[in-house]
Amino acid sequence: MASMTLRLRTIAVGGLGSFLLLAMTGCAAPLWGGGGWVADYDKAERRVEQTDRDLMIYYRGVHKTGRDRTEESLAKGEVNARTREFVRCKLFKAYEPDRRYVAQFGVERAPALIVVRRDGTYHARTGPMSVDDVLSFLDESQELGTTPTVNAHIPREVDYRWRRSAAGARAAAQRSGAPILFAFERWWTGDWRQLEELLETTEVHARFALMVHARIDSFWPASRQEAEQLGVTQWPALVVAYPDGRVKVLELPTSLEQIVRFADAAAAGGDDGPAIEPDATAATDPGAAHTP
Repeated sequence: MASMTLRLRTIAVGGLGSFLLLAMTGCAAPLWGGGGWVADYDKAERRVEQTDRDLMIYYRGVHKTGRDRTEESLAKGEVNARTREFVRCKLFKAYEPDRRYVAQFGVERAPALIVVRRDGTYHARTGPMSVDDVLSFLDESQELGTTPTVNAHIPREVDYRWRRSAAGARAAAQRSGAPILFAFERWWTGDWRQLEELLETTEVHARFALMVHARIDSFWPASRQEAEQLGVTQWPALVVAYPDGRVKVLELPTSLEQIVRFADAAAAGGDDGPAIEPDATAATDPGAAHTP
């Protein structure tokens, strides 16, 4: 019995030692801490925001168990070391949402490499690549690139990255150049709970996904002052604030249709789009959008 107990303890200690060795060498969880690859564009974009790194996408056309010349080049020591400077994302031609995602960057064929810079521009190259080809492409990607054709209707997780202060939202918007979606909440009211449920629908989230998100609580005097400066007089409310200082306001939204109409109009009212005019039903519809 004593001998069996000793063997069990040896196995347990040996197993723990193996686990610790794997962890120390980066094999236990390489994807995040070790700078490895993710296969999800939503997760990749979140990591870009968390790390302030550029995004590199490897778009592959072969089965996940196969390898092409580009992937072999990416695994080489010098290339692997260079690409660790990026958030690295692997997408697949066989998956339709991935095809739609890379199409924003002018890519229709695989294999391809895409670098999306923090300034919002990108570089892309298609076709099999040698080690020298990949290194040359990475050098080119350090320069200002091309502006992508953004597709706001790409399937995405319902995952608002809420900031709790206007200052934090503006700092993030200044870095990314994206508009800000302000949600001015009164969390104890039925109106807010209804609005919160509507924001969680895929139809609404898809339209706001690429904006910076800020959720501001009316409890604080500074929050009420912020809302007043943006033209909000009734809570809850949604505000889209553009980089050029213009804002679009929707107060007391009560239906999915109102929010979708507001979001579509806000998208059209970007830097080159028309301003949103007051809705003809504003006098009787508390959910009508207006421009302060």
